[in-house]
Amino acid sequence: MATQSPGPRLRLEFWRAFKLSMADDPAVTCGRASSETWMHHDGRLNCGRLFSMIRVRLREIGSQYALDGHTARTVYSFLASHRQEIEARFDAADTALTWRIVSDRMHEIELRREVDLTDRDCWPELFAWLRENLRGFQAALGPFVGRSIPAAHRGFWNEDAFFAALAVHNPTALRPARRLLEWSEAAMPTLYWGRGERFGSFVPTHRRGGSEHSVVSVWTDGLFVLRFGALKKEPPFCDQALRRELLERLNAVPGFDLPPDVIDLYPSLPLALLSEPGVMEALTETLDWSVAVLKKS
Repeated sequence: MATQSPGPRLRLEFWRAFKLSMADDPAVTCGRASSETWMHHDGRLNCGRLFSMIRVRLREIGSQYALDGHTARTVYSFLASHRQEIEARFDAADTALTWRIVSDRMHEIELRREVDLTDRDCWPELFAWLRENLRGFQAALGPFVGRSIPAAHRGFWNEDAFFAALAVHNPTALRPARRLLEWSEAAMPTLYWGRGERFGSFVPTHRRGGSEHSVVSVWTDGLFVLRFGALKKEPPFCDQALRRELLERLNAVPGFDLPPDVIDLYPSLPLALLSEPGVMEALTETLDWSVAVLKKS
C-alpha cells in the first residue's frame, strides 16, 4: 500500500500555526488555513494579491505579490521602473526579490528561502520571516499601487474630505489626484463626489441630452478608473471602433499597456503612475480628445 505524502498535513499544520502567530497583526490578515501550497493575505495593497507560499517537496517557503488582471502589464512595468527603490526595502542577504513575467497576464514579485519544514523548532523563525516580508511588501509597494482604506467614512464626500483621506492613506497620490481634479473642473461641466462608506471618489461628467458620460473616476484608495464599461452604454462610445481608438490613444501614454478587451470594462491603475515624466500631460490630452468626441456627437 502506497504511503500518503506528508505534504498536505504538514502544510495545514504550518498554516494554522502561522495564522495564530499573525493574530496580533492588524495590518496584515491571513486567509483560511488549509492544506494548499499558499495562503492569501489582505495587506491593503491594490492592483495585485499578496500570498505566503510553502513548497514542501522543494524545501522552500516564500512570499509573493501577484498581478494577474487586465492591468498587470502596466502595473508591473511601473513597479519594475522603480525596482531599485522597491528592493531597498528588502536589504537582507536572504531576501532578494525575484521579478518574473509568467504569462501575458500573470506577473509576480516574490522572495524565497530554503527550509526544512519537518523541523518544527524552526517554525517561529519562519513565521517571523514571512511576517517581515509581508510588511516589507506593504511598505515597498503601497506608495506605488495605493493602499485600501481600513476605516469607514461618515457623511458625504467632498473635496476637503477626499484629499484629507488621500493625505493619510495614499500621500503619493495627492498631486496626480489634484491635477486630475483641476483638469475636471476645466474640461467637464459637472463633477460628482461619491457617497461610498469607505472609499471616496470624484467623477467628472459630461451631460449629453438625457445621458451622462464619464471617462475617468478618481479614488481615495490611490487608484483611477478608466470607465469603458460606462462609455459603451450610450452613443457615441457605444461604437466599439471609438472605444478602440480611445484605447489606442491611452496605450500611447507612456507606461500604459492595456489589452484589447478592456474596452468593455473598468480597468483601474495607480494614481502614482501619473507622476512619472510626461504621463499626466499625455493622459489629459487623451481625455481632452474624448471630451471633444462627446461634444461633437
